[in-house]
Amino acid sequence: MSRGRKKVIVDKDEFQKVINDLEKENSYKNMSQLFKAVEKTDWAKGCKDEDGNPKPLKSQTAYNRFKDLDLDSKTKKGKTGRGGISEAKEKEVVKLDPSQVMNQRLAASLGANKVTRIPAGECPVKLKGVEREDVWNWCRGLQEHYLAKSECLSPEGMAYFVNYCFYDSTTKEYKKVAGYIHEWVEVTLGVIETVATA
Repeated sequence: MSRGRKKVIVDKDEFQKVINDLEKENSYKNMSQLFKAVEKTDWAKGCKDEDGNPKPLKSQTAYNRFKDLDLDSKTKKGKTGRGGISEAKEKEVVKLDPSQVMNQRLAASLGANKVTRIPAGECPVKLKGVEREDVWNWCRGLQEHYLAKSECLSPEGMAYFVNYCFYDSTTKEYKKVAGYIHEWVEVTLGVIETVATA
């Protein structure tokens, strides 16, 4: 008795026709999108294995058989990796929300490899006051602490520490500190060059 997975039986001409039909009706940004569309077709869902048992054709297998059978496609290939449609299966483009963009920019500006969004435990740096100089010094000290681990702390992470370790979010002190944190981030990112002192 044979062991392991049973191979999906794919007819070369039928497979090519499915690809041609899909590309006539739609435009695909990459091979990942094309073979996900192949997977959803009735033809792929009706495929069988060597023993004649139902075995739907999945996108990754479809791509591998596409290469094995040397089929043609109008869809452009992405940057391929070692064993799949692409590295991490051609990661889909994800729209980042503004806070994620800010976090990525802050990490790049500070030379960090990772962003800690919400920290755990007590704040490692004491906030000595609510004036701009106090807050900016605290921001720098806090980021230096995280950079020692090749990380940086997100703006929301800094605000989290203020709320849970120093001032309740309903107080005017919290709002003042949060405003100075925002200023520090903007200066660090070069969004603004400096802040006029009162």
